[in-house]
Amino acid sequence: MLPSSLNPRNNLILLIFLAVLWAAPWATTQAQSSAWQPTKPLRMVVPFPAGGTGDVLMRTVAEPLSALWKQPVLVENRAGAGTVIATDHVSKQTGDGSVWLQVAGSFVSNAIVRPKLPYDPVRDFTPVVLLANSPVVLAVNSNLGAKTVQELIALARSKPGELSIATIGPATTQHILVEMLKLAGKVNIVYTSFNGGAASVTAAAGGHVSGVIANYSEVAPQVSAGKLRAMAVGERSRIDLMPEVPTIAESGYSDIYGSVWFGLVAPSATPREAVLAMQTELARILGSAEVRRKLLAQGLYPAAGSSEEFAAHLRLESARFGKVIAAAGIKAE
Repeated sequence: MLPSSLNPRNNLILLIFLAVLWAAPWATTQAQSSAWQPTKPLRMVVPFPAGGTGDVLMRTVAEPLSALWKQPVLVENRAGAGTVIATDHVSKQTGDGSVWLQVAGSFVSNAIVRPKLPYDPVRDFTPVVLLANSPVVLAVNSNLGAKTVQELIALARSKPGELSIATIGPATTQHILVEMLKLAGKVNIVYTSFNGGAASVTAAAGGHVSGVIANYSEVAPQVSAGKLRAMAVGERSRIDLMPEVPTIAESGYSDIYGSVWFGLVAPSATPREAVLAMQTELARILGSAEVRRKLLAQGLYPAAGSSEEFAAHLRLESARFGKVIAAAGIKAE
């Protein structure tokens, strides 16, 4: 029997709650630039360690944003507790348009697996914009005797509980993909959590775990060095960065897909004109040729769009994550 926080009925109630509240139309795709301008330095709080994909993304857009508004844009890393530390910190800010929070899949999943969060992800935040998507890669240590996903599943069946796959942390997109693979393959693979994608990749490359599911930018250097073998990508179709690597779906598991996404939210008290201005200017920056070139080189695909579209994305991810979390019995660590 699942604990009460993972009970399917409770999850259904929560998903309905999120769907209703995140439906608020904060802006439209055709929104024009606002007259709002920041009057002091901006803080972009990143809930991940420095050097990771989310950090690189935020620093890439911070420079042109600073030049645009003629204000310092400071990237502040507050990693820990599955992104709860940073999220809680920003939820308690005044909401004057000077503090913003980068979010990823954990922003959605924490609301499901952590019944006593120190903040409310809907009440305390306003969706701003979807920033970018990052393909994830399933890779294994090069010494592991498996070259395909099917061979990995077969090896796991022959050695129940002996293989392990690392990811950035519990209830993240990467973790949920691990659980999807375990459920679909009906195998006992040990999930191992690390504080940061880079740390999980290092563990796999060093043979401390059998494999890893991590962002392309974190996996690629170790694949090039021959320490990891890229086995599959999580996208619905192959990526041009690794055209020779099949998707998980191509490997025989058509329902398993997902990419890491990054977005921006603001404290709920943030003026709507500030939210609209940030959304509009970031969309312009993400659409520029120079920023796109830098992000694509890191395996990041710029997204942008409206605040309303990002709110819809949060609702969809909440429903999708909720199903797997309940089926796998995922708990917060």
